[in-house]
Amino acid sequence: MLQYTGGDASGWVTISSGAGAVIDDVLGYWDTSRLRLCAYALRLVVWDSAVPDCNHALRHRSEYATSVIVGCPGDINFDGMIDLTDLAELLAHYRESCP
Repeated sequence: MLQYTGGDASGWVTISSGAGAVIDDVLGYWDTSRLRLCAYALRLVVWDSAVPDCNHALRHRSEYATSVIVGCPGDINFDGMIDLTDLAELLAHYRESCP
């Protein structure tokens, strides 16, 4: 199951899901055209087909998460356009050190 959260979503929203194996193939397509331009979290949840308790109540489950920014890479302040305010924001933080 491939999901996202962030922007106007108040919980995890499913992008795609399925029961079949996916090997070296596309997990899903995420249409971001109607999303607000901001940061989002992506989560991939997978189960294997092993049944350790013989009654299908337990399955091996793994979860992976990462963050992405939806929008133009140069639009630092997410106002929908690249302009001098983006440059000013970049320069204001240019000499800061990372933790």
